[in-house]
Amino acid sequence: MTVSDLKYQFQQELSEVYSLSESVELFFIFSEHLLGFNKIQLRHKSTHALLHDDFQKFSMIIAQLKTGKPYQQIIGEAEFYGLKFFVDEHVLIPRPETEELVDYAIGKLKDSNIERFKMIDIGTGSGVIPIVLKKYFSDADIFAIDLSENALRIAQKNADFHGLKINFLQQDYLREGINGYYDVIISNPPY
Repeated sequence: MTVSDLKYQFQQELSEVYSLSESVELFFIFSEHLLGFNKIQLRHKSTHALLHDDFQKFSMIIAQLKTGKPYQQIIGEAEFYGLKFFVDEHVLIPRPETEELVDYAIGKLKDSNIERFKMIDIGTGSGVIPIVLKKYFSDADIFAIDLSENALRIAQKNADFHGLKINFLQQDYLREGINGYYDVIISNPPY
């Protein structure tokens, strides 16, 4: 099977779930991730023969995409604010609206001229909000809470990957409330 054959099969298999433009983009994403070919290289390698193992991996991806699983969870990573973050089925995929919230928070905090502050992110999920804010405000004391132990595991992995110290806490904040004093409280819960 060639790359061109695989692309055609990929689009056909996903035609009931995704539009043509969406399936083409997903094919590019997975081709770069699995084969190491970017869009331009794919055009030049359309007759390139694939290994059986590569075909098997694409077959598993197609099956997962058909279930509605986000491509970021299949790959295991997502981009947020120009940075790489690990994701899995225990966390939501960071949304563009969350980037807008982070932009707003950065602007407000810069305008306040406060260099050291104590902040908490409620319902942190993958930890994108506190991690980006810690990158911008390295002197801040940042806490992040979530009910899910699995989500906090991913958040800690992301903080470690970016070399940042975030204080992650497992807590049922809806029932127990939030303990302590914070200068900044931020949250972007799921809809």
